[in-house]
Amino acid sequence: MAKPKTGVVIGASVLAVIGVVFFVVAALSSGGEVSCDGKAMRPGDVCLEVAKDGRKTYHTYDEVKAEQEARRPVLLVVLGGFGGLFVLAAGGFLVAGSRENKKDQAQIEAAAAWMRAG
Repeated sequence: MAKPKTGVVIGASVLAVIGVVFFVVAALSSGGEVSCDGKAMRPGDVCLEVAKDGRKTYHTYDEVKAEQEARRPVLLVVLGGFGGLFVLAAGGFLVAGSRENKKDQAQIEAAAAWMRAG
């Protein structure tokens, strides 16, 4: 397999790093504590939610916990899926880059052979 060009390797590395970041964010958001407005909640706490129109809604710890637990699988699938796509794209980028470099090498060799024959 031909060695890909430096730009291809850099691009693939960037894509892979982005993919890994998505995986890490998905892993970190898959568990943890129940929170309200970024603050940790404990059983017995109540969360106040103020809508844009000024309406106030109170949610118990159990309600907030159930809502956050329902959202986690979707978040895992979405972020993990994006991470997987970026990693796959990085691999595809490397394969395509090495094939392109192989074509360039073949053209150079053909031109050299033609020059020697002529």
